[in-house]
Amino acid sequence: MKIKKIKFNAIDFLILLFVIAAIVAVAFRSGLKDSLVAIRSNETIVYTLRINNLQAESFDMLELEDKLFSQKDDKPLGKIVGKSSRPAETYISLDTGKIVKTYIPERLDIFLTVECTGRVTEEGCMLGGNYFVASGKRISAYTDTVSFSFEVTDAYKKG
Repeated sequence: MKIKKIKFNAIDFLILLFVIAAIVAVAFRSGLKDSLVAIRSNETIVYTLRINNLQAESFDMLELEDKLFSQKDDKPLGKIVGKSSRPAETYISLDTGKIVKTYIPERLDIFLTVECTGRVTEEGCMLGGNYFVASGKRISAYTDTVSFSFEVTDAYKKG
């Protein structure tokens, strides 16, 4: 049996080069480049988050330097570097139709400041290449002592 040799000429080379260039262009244009760069980035990102209507005892259990993890896949979300609270607010409708703000007893709205490494993009921040955070983003997380869902209120590069 005779083996045919594959001949490779200049036109074949140009077609192959064009296909590779098209794939690279699509990947860069679709934002894959930002994701890949974010994985390798070491910028310090600070973001603030709000936890609504949490038990007052849970606030005491959250400590500075506690590490946050995603409930979805246990990826790290940073460490707590600041915390504050206020009485949990809610709005109720009276019989008259008027809406008034009131407070929920023994419940708090908690604000945490968290630091993580990642990369700042035009749309927001990538935390360690795992999570995109920007104002309004909701994430479920936990520490060693408390589990909660939060909303990102601000995210920026430190410094």
